[in-house]
Amino acid sequence: MQLGKTLLLASFMVACAESPRTQEGSQFKLQLERGPCFGNCPRYILSVDSNGDVTYEEGSSSYPSGWQNRKEISRRDVNRLIESIEQSSFFTVDDPTCEFMIDDETSFWLEITYQRRHRRVFRHLGCGPDGSDSVVELADFVDEVVKTHQLHRATIQ
Repeated sequence: MQLGKTLLLASFMVACAESPRTQEGSQFKLQLERGPCFGNCPRYILSVDSNGDVTYEEGSSSYPSGWQNRKEISRRDVNRLIESIEQSSFFTVDDPTCEFMIDDETSFWLEITYQRRHRRVFRHLGCGPDGSDSVVELADFVDEVVKTHQLHRATIQ
């Protein structure tokens, strides 16, 4: 009987370690849309879901190119994204006031749905004295975890 309890506990611990932090019935979806700049900034929409399915579309929602790439990230990486979202206070952080705008800098939309919360945030990197905040850092972390640079058409061809 003791061996049965031990095996049950061990299998439960393995299942918990491998499953994403999203609870059953709760959603996790992230979408990052990066805009153009006066230079060589790729324009793309990156989507990640709780299963680790990643879709990369070149262009933007206004100007789609029709070119897509897909990949899968690990459950561990999904958990890293969720932890980063929680640490960044994404759902409660204030939107910065734009003191001045440098037009040739890129901008992005970051949209996240997680545990019945939803928010879409815009940032222009040419806005303000340094343009950095927790949302900018979160967007950069998303690109790092997903390895977005490997998904660009120019990188693959």
